[in-house]
Amino acid sequence: MLRLTFGIESEQREKRRQDLASLNVSEVNPIAEDNSDVWTMGLVLWQMYTGKPLFPSLTFEQAAVALLKRKIPPELDDELPSELKDILEDCFLENPDIRPNFAMIYDRIRALECTRPL
Repeated sequence: MLRLTFGIESEQREKRRQDLASLNVSEVNPIAEDNSDVWTMGLVLWQMYTGKPLFPSLTFEQAAVALLKRKIPPELDDELPSELKDILEDCFLENPDIRPNFAMIYDRIRALECTRPL
């Protein structure tokens, strides 16, 4: 099948790439400290445990903007052990000042007595 896009598709792709490249992280999230990094650590822990994509219903661009603005935590479903779910919920607290620090997360993970079945 022949598709004639007259270059529109590649122009749109380039515009999306430029839009993402123009996002200034310091403007989107002006305070990048340890506690704001905890939010990202929560994403990493969630994805390591579940092995699922973070936001399957969003486009790449929507997910990138959501992550930069820290607007959407992943959905924490019932397959997660309750102790891990509690840790992740604390990582995703909207106010970074009340999120746990990395030492607290480390201690809580070490205390977990659950493993994911193979």
